[in-house]
Amino acid sequence: MAKNRPKTPFDLSNLPPKVDYSALVEYISKAHTSLTRLDETLKHMPNPALLERTFRSNGQNGLLIDAFQ
Repeated sequence: MAKNRPKTPFDLSNLPPKVDYSALVEYISKAHTSLTRLDETLKHMPNPALLERTFRSNGQNGLLIDAFQ
């Protein structure tokens, strides 16, 4: 059984955690560019719903296409 230790306040000096985002910048930039292209393509399509089936495949439940509506 654990001993009853006196409770101390949570140490907030470790928050927020230090995260090195520099390794992710390239991937975030590529994703942003791709989503921008997709958004522009959908704006110029006469019937963007034609692509909906593609985004709803593989059990994704349309989460990606819903982001553009």
